[in-house]
Amino acid sequence: MTQYLDTLMIAMYKASLIDNNKIIQDNIQTTFRLIGRYCLPKAYGDLVIKAIRNELAGFYTFTA
Repeated sequence: MTQYLDTLMIAMYKASLIDNNKIIQDNIQTTFRLIGRYCLPKAYGDLVIKAIRNELAGFYTFTA
C-alpha cells in the first residue's frame, strides 16, 4: 500500500471533493482510517504536509 501511497492520496483527495455521492464519502473516510492504521505516519506525513502547504501541485500537475 505504501508503494503507491502518493497516487492513492491524490485520488482520495479528488474523490473527497465530490459531494453528491454519500457512498463515496463514507468509503473515503473508511479508507483514510485504514491507511492511518496500517501505514506508518512517515509514509504519508510528508504528502499531507505538502498538501496543506499547497506544494503538491508543483510536483503533480494532475492535482489541480
